[in-house]
Amino acid sequence: MDQQEINNQKESKLEINSITSCDEGICEPFPTNGNQLVDVHKYPERRGIRINRVGVSDVKFPLIVKQKIGGQQEVHAAIGMYGSLLKNVKGTNMSRFIEELLSNWKTDPISGDTFEKLLRSLARKLGSDDVYIDAEFDYFMPKSTPATKKPHITSHNCRFIGQILKSKFYFTTETNVLVASYCPCSKEMSLVDKEKNIGRGAHAQRGLVSLQVRTSPPQPGLWLEDQIDICEKAGSAELYPLLKRPDEKWVTEQGYGNPKYVEDIARDVMVKIKQMDKVQWARCRVKNFESIHPHNVQCIIEISKKGGRWYQTNRGKM
Repeated sequence: MDQQEINNQKESKLEINSITSCDEGICEPFPTNGNQLVDVHKYPERRGIRINRVGVSDVKFPLIVKQKIGGQQEVHAAIGMYGSLLKNVKGTNMSRFIEELLSNWKTDPISGDTFEKLLRSLARKLGSDDVYIDAEFDYFMPKSTPATKKPHITSHNCRFIGQILKSKFYFTTETNVLVASYCPCSKEMSLVDKEKNIGRGAHAQRGLVSLQVRTSPPQPGLWLEDQIDICEKAGSAELYPLLKRPDEKWVTEQGYGNPKYVEDIARDVMVKIKQMDKVQWARCRVKNFESIHPHNVQCIIEISKKGGRWYQTNRGKM
């Protein structure tokens, strides 16, 4: 067999083992060598559309959270990891996100303090200037009933959100806190003796106070306990997993004597936030699950500090 016949056989084998990529009517072969697996992510992409974020979500993973009272708490988090994608790149390599998560876990447990390191490592791995990671978890705190002082445990849904954008690091702490909200106008309309503040009642409902905060420097941020406390105290009354009869009476009277609209709750949260020097940006959303309507009501305030002064931002953003 001469050299020409050998070359012809190699070309024939190459054609058999090639895979054809068709994109918008344009087909191109991508040869394997018979042994190497094809990486479809490297196929040409010609639609010319950049992707803001692509990655993995709901990755169950342990997370370490520092406690204000000292020590730390290990929580079970649902983690999302994303990167931007250039318009000429077909797809991202999803396994790299999990590899980075596991690789960083070997040296440093994932926590609020290690978010920046993990993000910068992910940015290098993906070759992206815009990467984003969030971790959602339930944070447990001790609590006591208001009148009988019985100790118990309560939990709040929280999130750590980190982003590297054009080399700058952003870190946001989010707390989602349930409160009781009593309606001021229903109370006013139902009063029978205004001087003694006696009436027939006021409709009440649960409200959800969601607070996101960024600080300067970005880490360690605010204590979750401080954010939760601000949200709880902004409602008409706090919620308790455990209530005995004296406690239920206390909560009912507390809420009735402190009626608030969603606007009142959101404004009271921001009054406290503005008093914290290291806070640079905050967003509060209050949603009441109405008890006498088939719909809910919602209020949003977003503020940012520049040059020591507070400004309203993103008025239309939901």
